[in-house]
Amino acid sequence: PASILPAQWFDGLLAAVPPLAPPAADALDAFRAAGAAEVRALVDAGGLPVSKSEAWRHVGVRELYARTFALVDGAAPVPLPAVLPDAYVADGAGAVAVFVDGAFCAALSRVSGLPGGVYVGGLADLDAPRREQLLAKLAVRIEGANANTLGVSDASVAGGLGGAPFCALNAAAAVDVAAMVIPAGVALADTEPIHLVFVSSASAPVSHPRYLLDGGAGSAITLVTSHVDACELAGAAEGAEGTGAAGASRALTNAVGQLLLSDGALVRHTLVAERGPLSSHVENVEVTCAAGARYELTTLQGPAFLCRINVGATLAGEGAQAHARGLMLTGGESSSALDLHTAIRHLTAGCESSQLQKNLLAQKGRAVFRGLIRANGLAKQTVAHQLCRSMLLSDGAKLDVAPCLEIIADDVECTHGATVAELDEEKVFYFRARGISAEAARYALVKGFALEVIDKVPYSGTKRRMAALALRLIPRKRREAIDTSNWSSI
Repeated sequence: PASILPAQWFDGLLAAVPPLAPPAADALDAFRAAGAAEVRALVDAGGLPVSKSEAWRHVGVRELYARTFALVDGAAPVPLPAVLPDAYVADGAGAVAVFVDGAFCAALSRVSGLPGGVYVGGLADLDAPRREQLLAKLAVRIEGANANTLGVSDASVAGGLGGAPFCALNAAAAVDVAAMVIPAGVALADTEPIHLVFVSSASAPVSHPRYLLDGGAGSAITLVTSHVDACELAGAAEGAEGTGAAGASRALTNAVGQLLLSDGALVRHTLVAERGPLSSHVENVEVTCAAGARYELTTLQGPAFLCRINVGATLAGEGAQAHARGLMLTGGESSSALDLHTAIRHLTAGCESSQLQKNLLAQKGRAVFRGLIRANGLAKQTVAHQLCRSMLLSDGAKLDVAPCLEIIADDVECTHGATVAELDEEKVFYFRARGISAEAARYALVKGFALEVIDKVPYSGTKRRMAALALRLIPRKRREAIDTSNWSSI
């Protein structure tokens, strides 16, 4: 019902959490209990997101609370394919770990043949000593989710990301953890990424996947994390890639990621949320970089009822770096809300960060971007740059952007900015003056806008789907003559 209160919504999801069976129960029962206690403490303290909360006022948290996540009576379950379709696997993936409704699925995974000491898989299957080490690093309250809105405390990432209740709920409902252990000095080839695929099946209306990376000193990996509905996989297995929207579920995915980078570690991370127009997706990612570590993030968000991603990065050691780029594509006759909140905190001297966010909106699409870069008093010689660029393809689209800098240190080089524009008809005229049709010109301009982010993704299936989605955002009368099958044709 529309009148449901936040406390009732969280209590209902908490009450629906099923008990765990061994061996997962042995590993996670204490962690789940701590998560449940945190949810109840936040409920009692009134610490839940509401429409007046600074971190949630631009996106429809009220609509999320009004949404029920339940199985459809009489609906036939969507069978998972026997083999994960190639279109949903990163190119040349050295390891593919599939988690269905948060639990590791060995039948669909490929995690053998990794270099000595590298582990990718479910937490319960990890040897006891390393499992205990990772359990000690799991956090009910990840730092970025508990940011101080005003940024007055160095003890937390500034920015008010607003994800604390969802992180605690994820801990309370954890059924497994996607564990990645990369020993010191191990560098996996860029051409062989680790790919975590989180599948939401029709048998569970709510899932709470969690992943944890422990990157040893001097290690290097390329990581892809993607979220997809089972109906989308079923369509791809039958040769109808990208057509899952018609059967898309009304499921909720509440994901949490923790990435711990030791001295000199390198992680190139691509995060893909392709959930479908009826689904809801909330994800909180927290990254900690020690001295000399480097984190590179690319985010791709497609249409969803609600897709909210929070990313908090802490540059804790001298010379650490964090670089992010992202693309949001949204549109449709029904409202689709995409939201990205980021906070990068420079704690010490000589750290660097950069961020480029691009947003492409059409019809009734909504997008929110709020990014904060903060340099505290010790973060001298900080280099930080942030830019948000948005293109609106219709009068009905709605956009809220707030790139922010909070600089306390001296001797820094920091910039930030934002631009919003429509499709440039003067540029269309430039194309037409050279014999190129108006339709092809508009397609090329949209392609060029998105390409700066899409081309960085080591994942041709997603590139193709995102490219087709970008084209579909162009008003129909303007794209009928364009061949959508080849992203590189223009």
